[in-house]
Amino acid sequence: MASQLVQQGLSAGVIAIDFFLSGNALTQSTMTLPSLIASFPSKSTDPTDHAYRSRLLGTQWPVCWRVGNVIMRPLSTVSTLSYAFISWSSSRAGNQNGVSGKDWRPFAFAAILHLTVIIHSAVNLQPVNDKLAGLAGRDSAGEEKKKKNVNGSAGEKEKDAHGSGVDKKGDENEDAVALATKWIRWNYYRAVVPMLTGGIALWQSLA
Repeated sequence: MASQLVQQGLSAGVIAIDFFLSGNALTQSTMTLPSLIASFPSKSTDPTDHAYRSRLLGTQWPVCWRVGNVIMRPLSTVSTLSYAFISWSSSRAGNQNGVSGKDWRPFAFAAILHLTVIIHSAVNLQPVNDKLAGLAGRDSAGEEKKKKNVNGSAGEKEKDAHGSGVDKKGDENEDAVALATKWIRWNYYRAVVPMLTGGIALWQSLA
């Protein structure tokens, strides 16, 4: 009985977490990052403004990344562990349907899917985060990278055509829009998987 209550409580929790994660990822890919690259100047026709907007994007993006790192990553980990626990505790009943009358295999599948999201984030998205932040000479946490100039002193912020002290140390070899577009596309996986696993958990709880 106690195990059944724990499973039901965890199921309710992961349903809420998963739909929250999916909604956040959809917001990032359909609104947040697209708005940051809207009307982005062409590098060939307006290189000065392009360089400014690239460095600005590199300054803005770590703000979004930190929220995901501090909030979304732990929530995704909680979902992974919760699905694994529900699957394990159900399988311990010694029959296919488990103690709560629900199949353990969909929860195991959901745990594996969440694990792929964690791996995908680390292997594919984190390098893009680093490159986006690098446009402003920063790391993905938003901290300025310490680089030495030819005189041996740390680089300084310079005034650009906009009169802004945006860091001039950015990596201008990277195409800002291409990086952002790649991130947007790959992030859709992080929107689809929680929606799918949340649907699985909801279906199992109603079965």
